[in-house]
Amino acid sequence: MPQQAKSTVLIAAISAVSAVAVALITTYGTIAVSAPEAIKVKEELRSISDLQLIRNLPIGSIVPSMLMPSRFAQAVGDPDPSVFDPGRSRWALADGRDVTISRYGQLSGQGNAPDLRGMFLRGMNVDGGADPDPGRQAGDVQKDALREHGHATDARAHGWGEQGDRQGWTKRAGEAPLASVTRVTGAATAAETRPVNVAVYFYLKIN
Repeated sequence: MPQQAKSTVLIAAISAVSAVAVALITTYGTIAVSAPEAIKVKEELRSISDLQLIRNLPIGSIVPSMLMPSRFAQAVGDPDPSVFDPGRSRWALADGRDVTISRYGQLSGQGNAPDLRGMFLRGMNVDGGADPDPGRQAGDVQKDALREHGHATDARAHGWGEQGDRQGWTKRAGEAPLASVTRVTGAATAAETRPVNVAVYFYLKIN
């Protein structure tokens, strides 16, 4: 082998060994003198891993959260929601806002996020039988209602009678006894029918 080639190989070998030595000294030195920093880095890596998990959720996913919009945006790495941009933000508050230009808007054909404020979610009736209203689409709102039902009573109808110049409802002995009515007091009433619940924010993955 020519002398110049031998020198080139030797220089390359010395450089490689030096690089490995520097890396080992740097690594073990850092671990030895800054264990708290290593713990901090580990926590940051775990946080990044958690963030990656939520970023991997498919577009159209809905998640409940106890975090208000500004805090949620920070947690998922989104821009400030006060200047919401459906072209850049990954998540949108499900409050009916315009998301036409988002990936969600393109895939779903929906110009707006569903407005889930004050709403309960119900699974789609894919194979029939679980929802009495046919033909519903994802995002359709179903109005509140009470199931049809009846109550049995022992009441009898009174008859309308006339006697001379007097008219009115009559009750002949043994024919139409008065109904027995029990007054219910102390019931929890409101302007809607609802179960016990806890308030959350709903967010929609749009990009």
